Order: sequence, then C-alpha cells, then structure tokens
Amino acid sequence: LVLAVLDRMQIDAWNLLVESLQPVGDPEERRDLYLRRQGELIADSGSEAGVEAVVHGLRDPIVRQKIAIMYDIWRDSTLRTTELDGVADPEESARRRILVSLVLAVSDGLALQRAADPSAVDVDAAYAMLADMVRLLLADRAAP
Repeated sequence: LVLAVLDRMQIDAWNLLVESLQPVGDPEERRDLYLRRQGELIADSGSEAGVEAVVHGLRDPIVRQKIAIMYDIWRDSTLRTTELDGVADPEESARRRILVSLVLAVSDGLALQRAADPSAVDVDAAYAMLADMVRLLLADRAAP
C-alpha cells in the first residue's frame, strides 16, 4: 500500500513537474520555474499523504530501497531538466549534484513542516529565497 501511495503521490506528480518545464527554453527561467513548481507540490493539500508514506516507508527495507531509487531519479532528472548536468569538470559536477540534493532536502523539510502545521511556513517566500540562493551559488562558480 505504501509503495502504491508513493507511486501515485510522488512519482506521478514529479513526472508532471518535469513535463511542465520542457517548453521553457532559458535555463535560469527553467530553474526558477522548477523551484516554484516544487513549492506548488508541497502546497498541494494532498502532499501530506506522500509525506506520511515516506516517513512510514523508511521503516521497511523494501520501501526504503524504493525511496532511495526515487531520490536518484529526482536528482538525475533535476540535473537534466534544469540543465545543470553535462559539466566536464568532475568537481563542479559533484558540486551541482550536492546542490540538487540540498534543494530536494529543503523541499522535504518544508513538506514535513507543512504537514505538521500548514501555517508554519510561507512556501512561496521560501522557494523565492531558495531560488536566490541557487542563483548566487551558480553565479559564484561562473565568476572569473
């Protein structure tokens, strides 16, 4: 049952998010839209079921493995979708993978907070701030 909830609540929503970004040509605009859409996923009233499924699923080794696979998929698809992949420098490639992991961690943390108390955090403001932080981190590496 937990696996079915994860598939429906997490994977289907993720696929819709990724598909919605395909028409956006500018990489920076796509990254900003990606973050806004992450916030929309969290603000969705049905997201609590996905949060609960993950929390309970971590206790089961089979479900935990599925969650680990989902995170790999989310990291890889985020790197591709936001055009942060394809960097020749292995150090920069690893740094970007960590950046994406941090974005996913922030999303999970906000989802947990929202599930506990929907008024605890302004999701739109949080993602606007996160978008600024991502831009700064990427600009820092682009500077001479």
